[in-house]
Amino acid sequence: MDFTDNGRQTVYDANEAKNGGILKCDYCGRTVERRASRDANGNAIKGLPDDAQIDHEIPKAQGGCGAAHNGCVACRACNRDKSAKTVEQWDDELRDFLPEE
Repeated sequence: MDFTDNGRQTVYDANEAKNGGILKCDYCGRTVERRASRDANGNAIKGLPDDAQIDHEIPKAQGGCGAAHNGCVACRACNRDKSAKTVEQWDDELRDFLPEE
C-alpha cells in the first residue's frame, strides 16, 4: 500500500517538528528538500541525492503498510540504497554507504 497525500504530509510534519523546522533524512541526517518529481507536462524530472522522499520503514515487499507510522523521511540517496530492506538488513551496508563525518 502506498502512502496517501495526508500520510506523507504527516511524516514530513513530524520530521520538521523534531528537527527545528528543517527536513532531514532520518537515516543519514542530511538536510533534504521537497521537490516536484514531474514537470507541468507530466514528464519525470531527474532526481537529486538530497530530494526528500517518504520511505517505508518496513518495506512493502516485506509486508509493510502505507500508514504514516511506517513512514520516515529519507534522502533519495539513502532511499535508493536501502531499497526493499529493513533498516536492520541494511545496517551493515549503511556503515559503508554513509559518508564519514
